[in-house]
Amino acid sequence: MALERARYEVGRARRQYDAVDPENRLVASELEARWNQALEHVAELEARIAAIGERPAALDDAQKSELMELGEDVMALWNHPDAPVQLKKRILRTVLNEIVVDSKPDSSTHRLILHWAGGVHTELCVERNKSANIGGVRTVL
Repeated sequence: MALERARYEVGRARRQYDAVDPENRLVASELEARWNQALEHVAELEARIAAIGERPAALDDAQKSELMELGEDVMALWNHPDAPVQLKKRILRTVLNEIVVDSKPDSSTHRLILHWAGGVHTELCVERNKSANIGGVRTVL
């Protein structure tokens, strides 16, 4: 649907460009830039759709072995000083399907249920942030 919408925008931008008075160069150049942006967006979406259809290359034995070693010691990878936040987020997106939070107003904790990619569920209880009412403003401490 996004590709269909982007193609519509290309057609619309072209019609606007075709309808402008050629002597009005400022407007014509702006409309041409919009048309070019719409064409680039369509090309990007088409490339993304094509990439989805392609199967990733199979891992060789060395890559499989290295991946299994990393899986055995995720904490070392997680706590490694050179591990960027983006890598940690990617790991979480890979291994977690969903986090369900059950929060009751009178409870001092939040109850979290982690739905892992392998089908296992883990329940955690996390302390709530303490808050105070300072000068009529609720503040999280």
